[in-house]
Amino acid sequence: MLRLIDKIFFVIQSKMRNNSKVSWSCYIKKPAHITLGRDVKILGNTSIDASSSGRVIIGDNVTLNRYAYIYGGTGVKIGAGTEINNFSVINGTGEVEIGENVLIGPNVQIVSYQHSYHDRDVLIKKQGYILRKITIEDDVWVGASAVILAGVTIGKGSVIGAGSVVTNSCEPYSVVTGVPGRVINKR
Repeated sequence: MLRLIDKIFFVIQSKMRNNSKVSWSCYIKKPAHITLGRDVKILGNTSIDASSSGRVIIGDNVTLNRYAYIYGGTGVKIGAGTEINNFSVINGTGEVEIGENVLIGPNVQIVSYQHSYHDRDVLIKKQGYILRKITIEDDVWVGASAVILAGVTIGKGSVIGAGSVVTNSCEPYSVVTGVPGRVINKR
């Protein structure tokens, strides 16, 4: 019952304080750890889980489309004017920082950790995690179904092609495609 009351308070407070629109069908876990800017839109069935030690900070004019999933982990920051499309996942276990005016296509996976697997005598699930921050700078377009892995920085103004798996950082204004992703051009 307490979670429902917290959610109701969060939705009403978002509208009154920030002119933000949060759908009643969203899943909001630990709203006290979520900061919303002005005019944010969180559409139906989006999930924001801020139950871990980090905060989820969402800037002005951000849109989280249906079924997007944000896990706070050690921290997620989403800059002003960014749009995260349907079914995308942002996992902040190792921290994620997304700049301003970033376009994230549908079904994108941004995962800031990986499993440790070096000891063959220990089950992989018992070996823990390697946490590495992901940074996506301003004015980046991440195409549908792309995957961005732990430790990557995507430079300002870059384009990540649909279906690419980005394992290495790229300079500003790069065009990255493929599996694994590689720079094929500059803008």
